[in-house]
Amino acid sequence: MRFMKSLMVILATTALALCLACAAADPASDEAANDEPAGDEAASDASVETHATIPVDPDSPNARYFTPDGREAAMSAFEEDDRETWQHSEEILAALALEPGMTVADVGAGTGYFTRQIAPLIEPGGVVLAVDIIPEFLEDLERRAGEIGITNVETILSRADSPMLPEGSVDLIFISDTYHHFDQPAPMLEGMLAALRPGGRMAIVDWERMPNPLFERDGLDWESHIRIGSQGVIDQVTEHGFRLLEQYDFLEWQYFVIFERGEG
Repeated sequence: MRFMKSLMVILATTALALCLACAAADPASDEAANDEPAGDEAASDASVETHATIPVDPDSPNARYFTPDGREAAMSAFEEDDRETWQHSEEILAALALEPGMTVADVGAGTGYFTRQIAPLIEPGGVVLAVDIIPEFLEDLERRAGEIGITNVETILSRADSPMLPEGSVDLIFISDTYHHFDQPAPMLEGMLAALRPGGRMAIVDWERMPNPLFERDGLDWESHIRIGSQGVIDQVTEHGFRLLEQYDFLEWQYFVIFERGEG
């Protein structure tokens, strides 16, 4: 009996030693363990995945935003002193019929040129969700808003295939000079439709597909940069559950259209 107990101890010790040796000799085991984050690390990795941005395609209008010089040039253009001479933001904002308490998503907000104008018009109780795929733009937006005391703006780092807006959370989506940058318009439209509350609207201001002196001044090729014109946008948007409400023609080189969320 004493012999059997001793034999069992020896066998168990040997098996344990073999298991440890196998684990040490198997690099895949170590890699698997290291690749499996726990707790907060796992959540952090998931967040990084969630906010992955578009691949840098040199033919995309977005390509320049992924270089420091390109971002700096874009931010200067967004905030240029003479923008109002052609943008006519007061007329655009009047057409949006903004009211206190509304939730407005400024998709493709950039440095917040329109965000800063919308925010006070929906006070008290309203909020602007400033959405963009470029973190540096959102950082600049927050700085500019803070400098003039605007407190009802929340920034959202989005993806090329999703605005990252909560479902049924928004009264109005506003998209200025951005729709032609959508590399994946179909999932973006699906995400924006889902984000609108019943009766919600979506307004788009963007460049007509034709030459304009602003693009010439900045050395941009309008034919490759402006990938879709007004009628193409209307067709695309109405194919994804929206109804056309209004078209305006007071902008010289741009179109301005408002849609409503379709029901049923």
